[in-house]
Amino acid sequence: MATPMSAASENATPKCDGDDETAGRSPPEETGEQGETPADAPQGEADSDTPENGPTPEDGEDETPGTPLMPGEQRSAVGDAAAPDIDDAVSETDANLEAGATGQHSHQQAAGGRGTRVRTEPARDGESIDAAASVRTAATRGHSEVEADDLRQSVREREQAATIVFAVDASASMTPAMEAAKGVVLELLRDAYEQRDEVAFVAFGGDDAEVLLPPTRSVSLAARHLKSLPTGDRTPLPAGLDTARQVAADTESTLSVVVLVTDGRANVADGSPTAATRQAARRLAAGDTQVVIVDASEAREGLIPVIAETTNAETVPLSALSPELVSAAVSGTVAPSDE
Repeated sequence: MATPMSAASENATPKCDGDDETAGRSPPEETGEQGETPADAPQGEADSDTPENGPTPEDGEDETPGTPLMPGEQRSAVGDAAAPDIDDAVSETDANLEAGATGQHSHQQAAGGRGTRVRTEPARDGESIDAAASVRTAATRGHSEVEADDLRQSVREREQAATIVFAVDASASMTPAMEAAKGVVLELLRDAYEQRDEVAFVAFGGDDAEVLLPPTRSVSLAARHLKSLPTGDRTPLPAGLDTARQVAADTESTLSVVVLVTDGRANVADGSPTAATRQAARRLAAGDTQVVIVDASEAREGLIPVIAETTNAETVPLSALSPELVSAAVSGTVAPSDE
């Protein structure tokens, strides 16, 4: 009949063997600081809770249960040992800004305009500021506040092609403006392949408007069609607006922009030129087309204010006409001119 001691020894033997197999470091007779043998305490507790040299303050801190994380919280944001990641700290603000604060319609609503943000760059005067990126830049530079050189703006990649219709006043006094518009069209088409944008050119002069260039992505076709630009002695502004609207409506693009280049002096219409121009502007606005007016007059005069108010268009001077202006119009980020 086995004695209690022999039974304990038999029960202890597998534990010692297990220690030898897994650790291979200490004999069964070795005791910890409290004098316990492996037979007196469970093996797991002896291995993990009672090191050979006994617990230290650092060990106690390591084994204190950590602060529970809230859903979505990052480990770096818990405790005082590590500073929070700036990107994580402002991600929620960044997401809120990209929820469409400016009211622009786009595939992805954002403060910078239409399209997916692919990077940021230093902000320019008149451009929308990316607040979250500006905060990150200030923090990276060690600034406690956002300074002027920290301001950033978003650069976005559009996810749909656009149709850009130039509606250009072809009255005799507008020849320089027509040539400027032609140059911008050709430059745009050189860069249009990546975005799959199409560009069209409508000239209105004399008694009616004419589509000189149907929507195209071909630079050579545009160069041929716009080689000779017509001029007239009168300005059928309502006809120009209606023709531009029809060209934009006949395309398959979900995004269309009309760039109206004129001095606003309409003198050809059925009835009152002012009333006819306002009605044509209303029809254009009803088509959900983005409109930018390039003012070729010496001072903002004529019917330009009427068209701008009716179509909710931004107005810029002729000197601002450029491919960059048109790209901003497509992205919905044209800043109004103070001139």
